[in-house]
Amino acid sequence: GWSLWGQGRYDEALVRFKSVLREAPAQRRPTTDEMITFNIASDVTAMNNPDLASARKGLGWTYFKKGWIRLAGAQFTSLNTLSSTWDEPLLGLGFVYLAQGKFNESEAAFREYLAKTPSGTNKPHEGARGLGDLFVAKGEPAKAIPHLLTALKGKPGWLEVQSLLAWSYLQTGDSAKAAEIFSQLKTARPAEAEAGLAWVALKRDRLDEAEAGFGRALVALPGYGRALEGIRELRGKRYKAFDEAWALYYGGKNSEAAAAFERLRKEPGRLPDTMKSLVLNGLGWSRLGLGEVEEAEKIFQESLRQLPNGAEATAGLGFIALRRKEWETAEKAFVQANGTIPGLAAANNGFAALRAARFGPHDQAWELFYLGKHEQAIKAFEALLASPGELPATALPFVRGGIGWSQLALGKVDRAEEAFMQIRPASKMEEAEAKAGIGWIALRRNQPEQAQKLFTEALTGAPGYAAALRGFAELRRVRAPELDVAWGAYNQGKFGDATPMFKKVSETAGLPAEYVREARRGHAWSLYYGGTPQNAADEFEQLVKAGEDADVLYGRGLALAGLGQHGAAATALGRAAALVPGSADYQLARGRALLQSDDAKGALAAFTAAYQIAPASAEINRSLGWAYVKLNRPAEAKAAFRYALTLIPGYSDDKPFRELTGSKDYRDLRGDLAWGYVRWQAFEPARKLFEDLTKDEAADGNAWFGHGYALYKLGKASEAEASLNRALKAKRPAEHRTVWVVFPDAGSYPILTDAQSVLGWVALVADKCEQAVQRFDASLDRDPDLVASMVGKAFCLGKKGEQTAARELYLTAQEVYPAYPAVLAGLRATEPKKTAEMR
Repeated sequence: GWSLWGQGRYDEALVRFKSVLREAPAQRRPTTDEMITFNIASDVTAMNNPDLASARKGLGWTYFKKGWIRLAGAQFTSLNTLSSTWDEPLLGLGFVYLAQGKFNESEAAFREYLAKTPSGTNKPHEGARGLGDLFVAKGEPAKAIPHLLTALKGKPGWLEVQSLLAWSYLQTGDSAKAAEIFSQLKTARPAEAEAGLAWVALKRDRLDEAEAGFGRALVALPGYGRALEGIRELRGKRYKAFDEAWALYYGGKNSEAAAAFERLRKEPGRLPDTMKSLVLNGLGWSRLGLGEVEEAEKIFQESLRQLPNGAEATAGLGFIALRRKEWETAEKAFVQANGTIPGLAAANNGFAALRAARFGPHDQAWELFYLGKHEQAIKAFEALLASPGELPATALPFVRGGIGWSQLALGKVDRAEEAFMQIRPASKMEEAEAKAGIGWIALRRNQPEQAQKLFTEALTGAPGYAAALRGFAELRRVRAPELDVAWGAYNQGKFGDATPMFKKVSETAGLPAEYVREARRGHAWSLYYGGTPQNAADEFEQLVKAGEDADVLYGRGLALAGLGQHGAAATALGRAAALVPGSADYQLARGRALLQSDDAKGALAAFTAAYQIAPASAEINRSLGWAYVKLNRPAEAKAAFRYALTLIPGYSDDKPFRELTGSKDYRDLRGDLAWGYVRWQAFEPARKLFEDLTKDEAADGNAWFGHGYALYKLGKASEAEASLNRALKAKRPAEHRTVWVVFPDAGSYPILTDAQSVLGWVALVADKCEQAVQRFDASLDRDPDLVASMVGKAFCLGKKGEQTAARELYLTAQEVYPAYPAVLAGLRATEPKKTAEMR
């Protein structure tokens, strides 16, 4: 645990420290080193286990690193009561109080730590560092410096302390010492060093150097706070007039903005040379806002001489071209500006303005059409034809199309046809518009063959043309309405009804071949799911002969597997999987057929391919488990089964699986199955399984724990208590478990719990709060961050009227599990009255 902690792997360290706290005995025999170190007599056979204190200390510092400040404070406070002469918990308390903003308590803890720490050891520097941290946090850098220097004497090269010292020197005005330390930090902390040296330059009024330094710091560490803060300070010194000028422009005060930019143009002050073009851009936009087009043009051109290909100035010239109705010039300028800086606001605004200027009435007419206001749309489209204004000539065919679609929507087929026939296509898209429109007219006149021909021609010239695709969908509905009815029955699971419907459609004369094949496909699947695999296999075989596709091969494979012909099934399913390699279903079905054909290696390969596509599938993981069983690889089989049982236990819980778990290698999977049912809130089947497990092996604490938990959830408190007590006394102690708790208004949430905690809840349900608190305390003593026990204890404290203590416990739980509904409800229930009223 301490090794992991030293590597910064705090979550892993937490697991180790908690394992020690849960499992280590209260007393043990002292080691030889401990006898020498602590002067323990050789005849002493038992001592208070120091591993527990070490683990609790590790937990305290780990909680602190994770930001669980209250929990950290509780551990350090607990350790502090073990020995009045032990100094280390005071150090932890000092940092906890500091994190909570309790400066007086923090200073007292650090000073007491220093008073108790032997001066001859290398430990006092920790307390000095704490005091340095404290005074930095209080905004008293001058007081922090002596303590930080003391800390560095005890531990030279301490990066965190060097950093604090450098910033403290900077705040007290000692730039030379600050610069010296920041320079030393360049290798270990490049971003901080660059930002610090930039701040030194800023304090010395060397603005170019400061700006470059802040830029380097942000390159090394994007979003670095010290650098961003420095840039804000620098901007206030260097760019104030520039920012104020732009604020005037964006506030719509073009005249004042123009005057401000003119002043900057003549007297840039401390603005860098690179900003000259930006000043000109601001002046250009302001002049344009005042309607001074020629003057704005000159200014933007001057800006481009300063910064060739400047995106902002190019966009400005685009707006000038827009004012002059030079559409192509404007569009070219906006495209160029957007190419230089993708997403440039001025370019995007230019595109929008260009669209509105040229296509405004056109877009409004189509808006009326899509709103269903077809009469108004026709008038708008006709007005455009009469006076197109700035609308490009290439858009006029679609204006006629708009008239046609509007007339068609009103049921005026002849007028719609007239409009579409008037389209004189000059491009494939225009031709597709005309043909799709006339195709829809053919549909209305019940001429399906003509409609199909026209839709096909439209899509040939313009693949994916929406009106033609919609036409094909409508054509299918008109020509084969029974097909949709049949699929409706099929999708509702009414396979007996669907089978004759599909058969009837497939035998209808004159239907296109694709409709007939679709009907035969539906017929075959209905036969399969209707329980007649031989008929389904025959039908799928005919479909395969007519033309292979993955779906009919898949259906044939499943039907053959249902007939016990697994070798032939595997072949068909293999071809399906080859056609659609991204289908997990095809690979899964192929694997099953291979497994039934005693080709376990081939099955494993297929299941593995399916797993790579859908790793969270319970069925795939279950199938992997069976493949590993056949290959006599129990460890891998159990891993796969366990995951499947976690996802959906019922998928695996069949007779073969029960028989498998009766064998020695797989017996422990019964517990996983039972806990899987607990996860799914299926407590009665879980109870039965756990009961069988306790009969087979009474020393299994996990089985007793599961049995007790299931009984508790079934409302059988007294029986639950007996089983949970057996779990605590079992030879193999019960492990902690994650269970899912259902909140009616919030959903299901996972929560870690143990047998002692559940015993506490059993007592709480029985309204025995004193006993419940004792049990929750026992649970928290060995697992201090167990939210299930914290919430239970806090609830009891609240019932007893101890609102402050209850709220503190809820706040502690919130550090660990901020979204847990019981924690949030507890915080609301214990909220001080004044706070609640203010909220």
